[in-house]
Amino acid sequence: MPSDTGPDQSSPRCDGPYAPIEAKIGRVGAHLCRSLRHVLAAVPGAPRRPVELSRALRVNHDLASKTLLATSKPDPLAAAHSMPGPEALRTLLKAARRRKIDKALIAVAEEAVREFESLLRDDVGSRAELDAVLSAWLPEARRRFEASNKQLAFKANCNLKGVVAEVGLTAVLFHPADDQVNCDAVGIMGRMGLRRLRPGVPICFSARHSGPKASSFAWETLEGARVDFPQSNVLLNEFCSQPMPKLEISMADDAIHYRIARNGIGPKSAVNVFLAQVVRNALDRYRRPEAPRRKGVGTEVEIPTKTMVLDVLLHESVWPGCPPELVIYDTVIRGRANVNDQSRLIDRMDLSESIQFLGQGTARFRIAEVPNYVELIRNVCDKLGWASEKFRGYRCRISYPFYGSQVSMVFDLPNPPAE
Repeated sequence: MPSDTGPDQSSPRCDGPYAPIEAKIGRVGAHLCRSLRHVLAAVPGAPRRPVELSRALRVNHDLASKTLLATSKPDPLAAAHSMPGPEALRTLLKAARRRKIDKALIAVAEEAVREFESLLRDDVGSRAELDAVLSAWLPEARRRFEASNKQLAFKANCNLKGVVAEVGLTAVLFHPADDQVNCDAVGIMGRMGLRRLRPGVPICFSARHSGPKASSFAWETLEGARVDFPQSNVLLNEFCSQPMPKLEISMADDAIHYRIARNGIGPKSAVNVFLAQVVRNALDRYRRPEAPRRKGVGTEVEIPTKTMVLDVLLHESVWPGCPPELVIYDTVIRGRANVNDQSRLIDRMDLSESIQFLGQGTARFRIAEVPNYVELIRNVCDKLGWASEKFRGYRCRISYPFYGSQVSMVFDLPNPPAE
C-alpha cells in the first residue's frame, strides 16, 4: 500500500463545547482524504492533474478537480471543506472499480465516504451547515461561506424589499470646529443605480446623528441653510443623474429621512443620488472626563446594496494616531447601537470585513464604482473652505452588506493637548 502523505489530525483550534465536533470533523476528514489518496495513487499513471484524472477514470472534470484539490490539503478540516459530496465520491469510486483498482483500497474509501455522510447527516445537519461550522476555523472557508450567503441574502432581500442600489456610499468628513474643542462634520450620501423593483414601493434612506449632542445640533446645507423644510437644497446637483431626482425630506428625532419622489420602475428608472449635510460641533475632538472616550461613525444598511462603501475622512489634526476599530451590529431587535453600550455586545456580528487605511490626500480616496468621487470630495471641501489635501482616510468596503446591519468605525479619542 502506498505510504500516507495525506493530512493528519491537526491540533484543535478551540476549547470547550465545540472541541469534540472539531475533533470528529478532523478524524473523518483525515480518514477520507487518506483513503482517497491511496485509490488515486493506484490509478494507472498516477494522474495528478484534473484533466488526466478525468480521462483515466472517465469522470467529469469538476469532480476530478475537486477531489484532487481536497486530497492535496494538509489540514483535515480544509480537506473536509473542499471535499465533493458523498454521492459524487461514490461516482468516483465506481469509476475506480471499473478500472480494476484494488478492491481493498476501494472498500476502505467507501467506508470513509459512509463516515463522511453520517457526519453531514447526524452531526452537523447538511453540507451547507458543515461549511458554516468550518467557517469559524478556516479563513478560506469563512470567505467563501460569507460571500456566497451574503449574495443569496441580497437577492432575496431585493425581491422582498422591492428596492435595490448598485452602490451605497457614506462618507463622513471631520474638521476642527471654530471652538477648537469640537469637530464639524459633513456627511455625504450617495446611492447609485437606485431603483424600484416592485410597483408602489417607496424608495427611502436616512442620515442619523446620535449621542449626547444630538438634541442641540441642526442639519445644514453646504451653503449654511438649515435643513428643516421639505425640499432643502442638499443635493450635489453636478454629481446626480439627469434629470435631477426630486427628494422629499422629513425630520424625526435625530434622523433626517429622504424619499425619492418618482414612481418609475425597472432599469431605466434607476437614479444616482448624491447629497451632503453639515453638522456643526458634531463630536468631541478630545477625550473629556464626563463623556465616553469612544466615538462611532457609521451607516445602516437600509436598502439591499451590491457594494457598500463607508469612508471616514479626518483632517490631519483630528484624532491623530487613533486608528479605528470596525464593529458591525444586527439592528433588528434593538435598533441603532451606541458603541459605548455594553449591552449591545450581544448584537455584534462576527463577519470578516475590515478597514483599509487610505493615506492622506484626495488622490488616494478613489473608488472604482464612483468615478468622480475625488472631484466630489474636493467640491464639498471647497464649498466649506476646507483644505481637502489635509484629510486622511479610512475605508470599509463590503460586497453585499447584510441588510438590517449597522457598520461603524470606532475611534478612541486622544487626550487634549497640554496647556
